[in-house]
Formats: sequence, C-alpha cells, structure tokens
Amino acid sequence: MRIMFIIYSLSGGGAERVTVALANHWVDARHEVTIVLLSAADGDDGQAYAVDDRVSIEPLGLDTRSSSVAAALVANRRRIAAIGSVLRSRRPDVVVGMMSTPSILLALARAPRSALRIGTERIYPPFSDLSPLWRAARPLAYARLDAVVAQTEQAADWLRTRSFARRVEVIHNPILEGGRSGPEVSPPSLLPPQSRLLLSVGRLAPQKQFAELLRTFDALARTRPDWHLVILGHGEERDLLEARRRASACAERIHLLGRIANVETWIGRADLFVLASSFEGFPNALLEAYCAGAACVAFDCPTGPSTILTHDEDGILVAPNDFAALTDALGTMMDRPVAREALGARALAGAGRFEIAAIAARWEALFTDLAAHP
Repeated sequence: MRIMFIIYSLSGGGAERVTVALANHWVDARHEVTIVLLSAADGDDGQAYAVDDRVSIEPLGLDTRSSSVAAALVANRRRIAAIGSVLRSRRPDVVVGMMSTPSILLALARAPRSALRIGTERIYPPFSDLSPLWRAARPLAYARLDAVVAQTEQAADWLRTRSFARRVEVIHNPILEGGRSGPEVSPPSLLPPQSRLLLSVGRLAPQKQFAELLRTFDALARTRPDWHLVILGHGEERDLLEARRRASACAERIHLLGRIANVETWIGRADLFVLASSFEGFPNALLEAYCAGAACVAFDCPTGPSTILTHDEDGILVAPNDFAALTDALGTMMDRPVAREALGARALAGAGRFEIAAIAARWEALFTDLAAHP
C-alpha cells in the first residue's frame, strides 16, 4: 500500500511524532510511505524525530507567513496546487492530513479518484487556534474527505454535529518510544541518588501551564526537601520559566532541560508524573508516562486525560485548572510511596491497548473499510 502524510513540518510536537511513528511502523510492514512537508526540509528547529531512511520526505517549502488576508489566500492556493501535484505524481492509495489546516488543504486539492483522503483533528476543535477563515472553511471542506479521525469521543462528537464530515472515527495515539533527537542527559548527572522526582514533559507554551506548575512545586517543595521538579521540552515560554525558576526559593531543585533525546530514561526515573495543561488533544507525554508504569496526576482537561486515566484506579484526575486541588493531589502522592507504586502497576497493566501495532491496525481497518465502501 502507498501511504502519504501531509503535515507542516517535523520540527517537534505530538502530531509530528505520531506521524513519524506510524510511518516507521508501516515501512517495516513493507508499505511505501511518503511524508509531504508544507515547510522546507530543515525547519528552524530542525527535525525532532528520527525518520526511517525508507520513508520518503517531500518538502514543499510553502510555510511562509502572510502579511494580509489577500496574501494568505494566494499562499494557500499555491499550497493546494502543490499538494494536488504531488498527489497526482505519487498516486498514493491513502493520504492523511495531520492536523486541521493540512486536512483542509488536502480536502481542497485535486487528487486522483482512487486515493482515499482522511483528515485528522489533533486538538479538541473549540480550543484550536485556527483563524476565523480556517474555522469557516473546515465544516464544508471536511465533506470532501472520505473520513476524519479524532482522538477522543468528545472531539468526534463535536465534528459529527458541527461539520459535514461524511464519516468520523476515533483512533487514539499509540505509545511512542524513542525516535527523539537532541542531547542525552542522564538523571544521575543532575539528581542526588536518594532524591525524588516530579516530572512533566511538553512544549513550553501557555497551554501547558508550566508557570503555575512551578508555583505549585514551590509550595510543595518547602516541606519536602528530597523532591526535585524536572520539565522536559522547549518553546516560547523558556525565558519566562527560567526567570520564575531563578526567583523560586527552591531554584536549585527545579530543572528545565529543554529538548532531550532520552525522555524515556527520565520517565523511568520519575516517582510521579504531572500534566497541568488547560487543554489537550490526546496528551502523548501523559500516555508515555502511563504506559511506562509511572504514577500520574493530571488535570481532567478537554480532551484526552480521562481517556487514558481512570481516576483512583490507574491515575489521579483533578478538576481542570484547579491548582489548589492539584497541589493537594500531588502532596498526597508525594507522601505515599505505596500508593504511587500501586497506581503505576495498574497503569502498566492497561498499557497494551495503546501499543503501536494495535493502533496501526485500527488505521488499516479504516483504510480497508473505506476502500470497500467508497
């Protein structure tokens, strides 16, 4: 099977990592896979994840910002034409738009009649940062696709009632292991041997609420001198968070490590994992920690955490944006090592449903069904 993805870049992020993981899995299964980038080959941040050499990368170099609505319309016409051209030259059996705008552009491109076209929504649509024009285009554009894939039932329900998508399916993200670029930082090089670790992972962006998490840890750490907070990720809030770290009374126990390659090592070292986001699509970092058997505490934000965690069984869910409740939940788990171990063990037992072979099989079943029922 010839499978194609369309995505802005591979410079970092959950959708980018899922794209690479599925592409690598499918070339191992002897499918022919192409990733079409709207960006140039090397974005400003570089390629964040290791792509198998057998996967074809086709950069279009069309990710420039527009200075006006008119310029944006011209730029998007070029993107639509370029996508149509690569579809007609490569002639994929299936093409998947990763995220909203690539999905809309795919819907508007002229494709071979034999190609199945599938869009995806990676974030709960009401929380996406689409411009008014993209929001207006989405409902009608999705009617031109064979299907749209959401990551949670909540997002799927939104699409079924607020777009003209002909078919909406729910397929979760798979467990993602390895494949990251960046330096390796070993936990023993930074943490004392008997220390406890609270870990969080994600882009340093307002959505993740890391500034508030630093304040939460500051309050907790004053009476728990053996605990350290490590945040892994990069982004636009780096300078702000570094300033907050320096101002903390526990600055020497707060560590902002940026983008590193060996995130799995840190998850394995973590005593407790926390997700403090205001919203998500389907949080890969939380999923990875859960599947590694870490004790997890997360805001029950829209959407994803409640799909991964069952409260008080294999994780702790806290009312969204209630940092007082988050402080209480983290403090309780910090003080109860037996409870942390029990949560982690139950999480590990439930991890199989997210294995990449199982998730890829759900995608393949969708491809087969769409081909059989055009």
